[in-house]
Amino acid sequence: MDDRVSEPETTSPGLGGPLARSLEAEAMRRRLGARMFGVPAEPLRIGRFRVQRSLGQGGMGVVYAAEDDTLGRVVALKVIRPDATEQRLAEHQRLLAEARALARLSHPNVIHIYEVGEHGDEIFIAMEYVPGHTLLRWLDAPRSEAEIVAHFIAAGRGLAAAHAAGLVHRDFKPSNVLVGEDGRVRIVDFGLARGPRPRPEPASVASQPSTTAVDIPPSPATEPSAGTPGYMSPEQALGRSCDARSDQFSFCVALHEALYGHRPFANDVLAALVDNRGVRPPPAGRRGRVSGWLRRVLVRGLAFASEARFASMEALLVALERGPIQRRRLLLASAAGLALAAGFVSVELGVGARELCPGTNQALLDTWSPERRDEVRRAYQATQPAELARPAWERLAGQIDRYAGEWAMASREACERTQLHGQQTGRSLFARRLCLEERRQELADLVELIDRRDLAVSGGALELIARLQPIDRCQRDANIDVQAIERREETAHRDLRRARALQLVGRAGEARQQIAGLRATARRLGDRELEAEVLLLRGTIEAREHRDHVAATQTLGDAAALVANRGPSPAAPAIWNELALLAADVTEDAKQARMWLKLAQGAAGDPPEPLLQAAQLETESYIELLAGRLDRVLQLRRRALELRERLQSRSHPEVARARMLVANALAEQGKPEQTRELLLSLLAEQREQLGPSHPSLLAIELSLAYAHIDLEDYARAESSLTQARAEAVRLYGASSVRVASLDVLLAQLDIDPDPAAKIHRLRGAIAVFTAERPPAYSERSYALQLLANLLHLTEQHEAALAVNRELLALHDAGARLDITSVLVNIGDYLCLLDRCAEAVVPYARLMALPGLERTPGGAALPLQGLGRAHLDAGQPRLALLYFEQALAILQRTPRPTLHMTEQTTRHIAECLRQLGEQPQRTRAMLAEAERLRVAIAGAADASAASPVSGAPA
Repeated sequence: MDDRVSEPETTSPGLGGPLARSLEAEAMRRRLGARMFGVPAEPLRIGRFRVQRSLGQGGMGVVYAAEDDTLGRVVALKVIRPDATEQRLAEHQRLLAEARALARLSHPNVIHIYEVGEHGDEIFIAMEYVPGHTLLRWLDAPRSEAEIVAHFIAAGRGLAAAHAAGLVHRDFKPSNVLVGEDGRVRIVDFGLARGPRPRPEPASVASQPSTTAVDIPPSPATEPSAGTPGYMSPEQALGRSCDARSDQFSFCVALHEALYGHRPFANDVLAALVDNRGVRPPPAGRRGRVSGWLRRVLVRGLAFASEARFASMEALLVALERGPIQRRRLLLASAAGLALAAGFVSVELGVGARELCPGTNQALLDTWSPERRDEVRRAYQATQPAELARPAWERLAGQIDRYAGEWAMASREACERTQLHGQQTGRSLFARRLCLEERRQELADLVELIDRRDLAVSGGALELIARLQPIDRCQRDANIDVQAIERREETAHRDLRRARALQLVGRAGEARQQIAGLRATARRLGDRELEAEVLLLRGTIEAREHRDHVAATQTLGDAAALVANRGPSPAAPAIWNELALLAADVTEDAKQARMWLKLAQGAAGDPPEPLLQAAQLETESYIELLAGRLDRVLQLRRRALELRERLQSRSHPEVARARMLVANALAEQGKPEQTRELLLSLLAEQREQLGPSHPSLLAIELSLAYAHIDLEDYARAESSLTQARAEAVRLYGASSVRVASLDVLLAQLDIDPDPAAKIHRLRGAIAVFTAERPPAYSERSYALQLLANLLHLTEQHEAALAVNRELLALHDAGARLDITSVLVNIGDYLCLLDRCAEAVVPYARLMALPGLERTPGGAALPLQGLGRAHLDAGQPRLALLYFEQALAILQRTPRPTLHMTEQTTRHIAECLRQLGEQPQRTRAMLAEAERLRVAIAGAADASAASPVSGAPA
């Protein structure tokens, strides 16, 4: 069939079906009649649509290209064949109701349906005609892992939308996904889709809301195995009812095929089910290594038991979206601390100055005299390990000497060009001296910071020197804004420079204190540029350090407003760029990020200053990362690196950070071997230049740890993280946020077998986050969830209850958390603590949450909890009502949770016993509960004995 249509072929036969024959025959009859009798051929019509040609045959009918006479547009017209609908009237009505439900579903990743109607005995569906190719054909070309995952995520969004509308596709496969010429992915051929069967309302609840999303007549309890065998879930192959998790299984089969070139069960899921041959995707796919995180997603999505898969399609999509981004989220803040050393040059100050320029270097000598140099040396070496103190100082002093020498040379040349050679005016000399004084003051501030014997400042000193404003810009008159310099309040600008330095070396809290009153000062002075720069720094700290997107957006928005309605502002490109980075990295809003980036590019001038362009290219790479265009990410980062290397030395901290970003881009592409090789090379180079103990090495060690994890080399990952942690403790102290973040990672790696040690580590990290960050700080919430799991495993139920209550409070305050599991945990812990009567509140709230019915047994969960609460409160009759409802739901659920069924059955027996009623049923319930308990134990023993489990733990 034509591959450029909106309804690709399925497993049905070719164009020889009854409907195809009847309509094609009718079209031929009309053509022959026109020829024989000399009259125009009457067009073949279906409703108001004029059929143009046959496009192909789908799973339930034939698809035509047709023109809509009313709107004048071409549509794809699917006509369901008579033999698919004439089996009985109920099936006909079900298909018609389903088609109308699909017409109400509007989603960019689902083919849009314009109209549903009846044409004689047939049902026709008019849908958008989309030129393009099937995903199956799209995969014929070489595709990267990132491209494949991005297209499947788009298709998955369409599936999730259908599930939310109460529809199950039942035949998801690459040939039922269209990649349009516009690049958009659309799911097509819902011809086999079924709405979930309506669940009858429990007899004991009068006003139970319906759980059916659309009004579709029920299908038989056991449906035929319609669909494509190679993609069927086990339940579908067995002819059982399907739900959203069945689509999830088919989705993962298709994704496995796209990555490896073959399906996971050799097209026979039943044989694999009988033999218990669970899937274990190999590291190597057909186009290279498949990322470890992605293989783990496949294992879970391809579990034989539907309840062992992801809770929903949305949960699967989150795993696919977060997997490649997780590394990037944890690296951004750490990468800010990267620093490198440059070669060192000794410069003799003041030698050769002419008599016409007396005292040229006096101000500089006040800042960096031999005596001052010696004072700073003693302070600096006091912060370093004894064996590293001397070489570390020589590297640092060499950099300061070099900058001071450039300053001295520029000062002397500026004077001589006026006084000796007459090459510039006195006004130009004045401008350059103002500019040079600014540079000298920056150096003086840095020297003062190093002299305070702060280990973090000393460790980051090389980066601070590298970030000093270049001296050569003071030699170009056009770059000197004399009026702006003259208007400045030096004390305020000095506080701002100090705060920037503190933020760069990891002292964000102190930096915020330094600028606490600066905005008010800037307003008093009428210095809008200073105010904008203060807001820029504060917003950067809120975004990168605190991950507080609400506060950061407000602060940076205020800064943008200050520079938006005035002339060119030096701060404008940086403000817009930081807003773009915030939207890409923290809020993950690609559309907003692109808007900010365009403003940043517009403010940068044409052509833009190369280093500014490099920063914008790096920001754009984060936006492309959100879209999963990893080849583009790598391209952008390599361009940024080229620009930096053109203007900065290879040892400059920004060059080193750009090299690390390139390595991380390779990691995102699923190339951990290349990533590790580049990072090991970078780490060795930096250790040689900076010494074995330097803060800039932390970011490299962290990236390297993730590369080890991707290669499943957990021992080396632990070694890298342990080394990074030791250095972070030395530099920032054991109670710093950076150490706390590393502790959470170490606890997550699950290498330490002692849960008590992990609990202690996590509690310490949470205490640091609580003291240093906002309550809803994302890493703090994540650490609380890890802690709750460990407390549960160690049966510390009181403590676990307290942690889950704190998580509930965070959710209610706006944190993004799984509220369902939190409420379940609170109720369960209360019952474990013999306080089940208190669980009424969390279970009642759980019952009000939408979407529970989409999870097997999910709707029974709050009912069972409320029953337990009332039973504990001495109300067995009320409890019995809830337990009966829960059991009815579990008995209707395909593959019900045996543990829940066993518990509910036993609770019903206990209610009857306390009521002294139905002794025969009480005994039957206890016997059934015991049978289920034995079955659960047997299944657990079989799973433990099997070398390969069909579902992950």
